Amino acid sequence: MRVRITLLVLIVIALPTPFLVSGCGATIRPPHDPQDPVSVYLIDYGRHTGIVLPREEPRTYVEYHYGEWAWFAENRTGPLSSVRAMVLPSRGTLARREHSGTIDEQTLSRSYIFDTIYTLTVGAAEAHALRDRLDSRFDSAIETETYNPRQAMHFVHDEKSYTFWGNCNPVLAGWLRELGCEVRGPALLANWRIEED
Repeated sequence: MRVRITLLVLIVIALPTPFLVSGCGATIRPPHDPQDPVSVYLIDYGRHTGIVLPREEPRTYVEYHYGEWAWFAENRTGPLSSVRAMVLPSRGTLARREHSGTIDEQTLSRSYIFDTIYTLTVGAAEAHALRDRLDSRFDSAIETETYNPRQAMHFVHDEKSYTFWGNCNPVLAGWLRELGCEVRGPALLANWRIEED
């Protein structure tokens, strides 16, 4: 009975949220004429969007996501867990997956299900700096690491608590700004638009 009451309360709180944030995606404008340009990629999985950054070795990449630990790392995606993640602060997670070879829709579709891949051209120094910072952030919590075969990613506890207003998409928008991109809009939902020169 208590679980049912809790679920009902959370649903009532969460019901207005889709209407308040409908259309709350973001427009991304990559930097103009970046120095030593490299390609980075956004992989839109529908609910989550990951960023893929180049490693030092040719044709090797690392993909990072931010998300909610129980929902993303532990597959606790039932109604109560989903609504709880929307309305209550909870443990955040940083997820990592390594890639090698070509990053394109045809190649990745053999292994993963996603909606779209966006390619952005940014400066190499900014891309490497973000990659190194995320590597350090992930490795600093390596004792909490777990592998989720359903997601095919490694997860660690993150220092940042997960909230609806600070979910994976605003965090990704912050990473894009570190790359020199202009991001317009609240980026509360995975609704991205690329604006080129």
